[in-house]
Amino acid sequence: MIEVHVLIPVADNTGRTFDRQHDQLFESELLNLFGEFSCLPGTVTGQWVDAGQVYTDESRLFVVTLRSITEGAR
Repeated sequence: MIEVHVLIPVADNTGRTFDRQHDQLFESELLNLFGEFSCLPGTVTGQWVDAGQVYTDESRLFVVTLRSITEGAR
């Protein structure tokens, strides 16, 4: 089994927080594609660079499992 981690930001680059509707749409898509997901507690912080600008972000960590890379969802 392969575990895939997906980081989803809690806010956009201007700091505007995504609402529960955004989360529900994403979670529905995970269920549709993989039949399952886990959202680990807490958030993950990190930084990334775009055109010389450093951004700090906070993300939720989702996990899905795959049987294999070629077979897709479990």
